[in-house]
Amino acid sequence: EKPSVIFEDENILALFKPPFIESYDLASFFKGWVLLHRLDKETSGVILLVKENSEFHLKAKKAFKNRAVKKEYLALAQGIIEEEREINAPILTFKTTKAFSKISKKGQEAVTIITPLKIINKKTLLKVGIKTGRTHQIRVHLKHINHPIIGDTLYNNEPGSAKRLMLHAHKIALLGYEFEAILPKEFEI
Repeated sequence: EKPSVIFEDENILALFKPPFIESYDLASFFKGWVLLHRLDKETSGVILLVKENSEFHLKAKKAFKNRAVKKEYLALAQGIIEEEREINAPILTFKTTKAFSKISKKGQEAVTIITPLKIINKKTLLKVGIKTGRTHQIRVHLKHINHPIIGDTLYNNEPGSAKRLMLHAHKIALLGYEFEAILPKEFEI
C-alpha cells in the first residue's frame, strides 16, 4: 500500500500513511515537504507535512509545542472497556536502536483520554485523544490499564492474530485545518 494525498495547498500536505511505512520515508516521496510530526511505523492514518522553514511551518511547530493540535486516534484494545476514562501516567522513553517507553515517576507528563465506541468478542474499539505526544504514548497507556492494543508486538504479550498494530490516526486539526483519514478495512468491526 502506498501513501496517498488527503489534501494539499501552499501551506500543508495531509497524507494517508499506510501501516509498515516509516514516517521519515514519506518526505522522500514528496520533494520540498518536511514532516511536522510522526507516527509509529505500524500505525496508519493522517500525517502532516509542510514546506520547510515557511512561515506556516514555524506557526505549526509552535501549535504542536503549545498543545494546540487536536489529534484523534482509533485503537482496538484487548478486553472490555465500558466507560470513558482519562489515563494520566508519566512516560519515560529509552531510545536505543528502537524506542521503548514505560510508565515511570521519572518520566514526562502524559495524558490520554479513551472513549469506548464498540465492544465485540472481548475487544473494545476506542476513540483515543491525547493531550501530550510522548513516544508510544497510547500503546504504553493502554498496556498500563491492562488493555493493550491488539497486534502490538512490543507492549502486548498476547498480540493476537492481527496482521498489524490496531492503531489508526483518524483525525487531526490545527490552525484552522482539519483532516480525516479513511478507516482501514481491518477496523470495520
